[in-house]
Parts: sequence; C-alpha cells; structure tokens
Amino acid sequence: MARSLDAQNWKDYFAAIADATGTTGKADEAFKAYEARAKDIRSRIPDVRVSVLRITGHGLQVYLDGPGAYAPFAVLKDAGANE
Repeated sequence: MARSLDAQNWKDYFAAIADATGTTGKADEAFKAYEARAKDIRSRIPDVRVSVLRITGHGLQVYLDGPGAYAPFAVLKDAGANE
C-alpha cells in the first residue's frame, strides 16, 4: 500500500518500513504494546505541558509543539502531555 510520508508522523514511517520488510504482524504487535503503554501513562500523568530539548554534538535543538511538531510531541500527546 502506498503511503504519503512526512516528518510529523513516525507511525506511518514505522508501518511503511514494516510493509517493505514483510514484518507487518510484528509492527501491529508493537503498535498495540505502544498504545497500551501510552494509555497506562496517560492515566497517571498530571495535566502538564512539556518542551523537548535535544543536545547534539553540533548544538542544541528546541522542538516546539504545534501542527508541524516533530515526532517526540506525538509520543508526548499519546501519553497525555501537551493536550
């Protein structure tokens, strides 16, 4: 199945790699485990907003939440932060 991939949706990248490597069953299991873990964390996390700072050998990168946010914010939202 053809997918339109962009940097904001890590789940589509993961699924596309699974499709290309014939491991969609394992990917489905991983997605289910991820969703269960996110649901568990979401039930325990306080109402918070967070920022993501990435320190690399060539400098600092600050990721801001927004419509075009990078994948860390998708994971944080799944876990209940930044909603």
